Amino acid sequence: MKKLLLALLCPLSCFAQYGKTWNSFFQQTLVKASWQGHAYRLEADVKAEPAGKTSYAALWVNVQKQGGGISYFNNMRDRPIRDPQWKRYSITGTFREKDSTIAFGGLFFGPGQYAYNNFALLVERTPGTWDTAVLKGVPFNDPSALNGWKYAPRDSSFRIRDNYLAIDGNRLLSPEDVIPFGKNDKAGKTAKVNGIRLYYEVYGEGEPLLLLHGNGQSIADFAKQIPELSKHYKVIAADTRMQGQSGDDGTRLSYDLFAEDAHALLDKLKIRQAHVLGWSDGGNTGLILAGKYPDRVKSLMVMGANLNPDTTSVKPEVIAAVHEELKKLKPGENEQVRRLMTMLIEEPHITIAQLGNIRCPVLVMAGSDDLIRDEHTRLIASSIPHGELHIFEKATHYIPVEDAERFNRTVLDFLKKQ
Repeated sequence: MKKLLLALLCPLSCFAQYGKTWNSFFQQTLVKASWQGHAYRLEADVKAEPAGKTSYAALWVNVQKQGGGISYFNNMRDRPIRDPQWKRYSITGTFREKDSTIAFGGLFFGPGQYAYNNFALLVERTPGTWDTAVLKGVPFNDPSALNGWKYAPRDSSFRIRDNYLAIDGNRLLSPEDVIPFGKNDKAGKTAKVNGIRLYYEVYGEGEPLLLLHGNGQSIADFAKQIPELSKHYKVIAADTRMQGQSGDDGTRLSYDLFAEDAHALLDKLKIRQAHVLGWSDGGNTGLILAGKYPDRVKSLMVMGANLNPDTTSVKPEVIAAVHEELKKLKPGENEQVRRLMTMLIEEPHITIAQLGNIRCPVLVMAGSDDLIRDEHTRLIASSIPHGELHIFEKATHYIPVEDAERFNRTVLDFLKKQ
């Protein structure tokens, strides 16, 4: 349950930048007792066609000790691969007495085209005599070979082509192109609202679109949305009070308070009406904002929102995990986390009548495997006069990060209709 709670308070995104500058694939195997004390060698054929000045490919090895801790790590940082012709590369080492597992695979940095083939892990049984360990997904002779590697099957950039692994890395960014969302001095500003300093960043031009993040998140968690949405709208992404770079005055946290902060920010920025996109806690805030100030919200999109803090809306294991972690906190320990978790089990309290006050078009979204009960999400959509439901199949509460392309397309399609 602790893993579930961490996912709730610190979602998979946790990116302070837009996109990734690198990616990898790997597999892992146990270090046999007979291997300890013997040399090993990871080999593979690699070629790279970098599209950026700092782009390159590499092999990597990570050997773990019994009980945890790294025994050996090598990612070829001192000899990056930038050759467009096939060549064989290797990493060598020696297994130590307490080594327990070895993870290995390919690694690539920055935009470009990368290719790998003929992986082999060899262990020196006697001087000059090498045994070849059995690897999963080798050779790359058909698409099913990807199932032997972790990460590769989840990424559409990975393909089997002519019996080798071909990777389109052009979605990756060069380090110089990374935008530090949530800590961007060029786009960041603060506004005094409701007795606190609220931090926000502005991107793009057009109709205003306010982004409201989830519990324990910040502007950075919309890193995969801002670049696309700002092509069409003036995006105002705000850090909720006591989160990100926004201030706090000790007031009891509630979604009603967050909605008042958002309303005050719109006033401060002289925005008469805005589109609003809220994820998780931000969705709860958006529902309250649109119900209390219906003339200020032109359209509303909520992802993974809930009306109350009990098991009629949230899956029981989530609530149990929050209670369990709260009990573990000692008095005075990590008050920020305590206050955020307390709010999760005490808030919100949004009524069907409040939903009935919402006058704008509303897109109510959730994953088919969301933290929020499916029937509850459907109740929200059906209780809003102009509510529209969208369930992302084979998706979780974190689809804005896990499948940003699908999420962004759904949001933009809805906005274009308004």
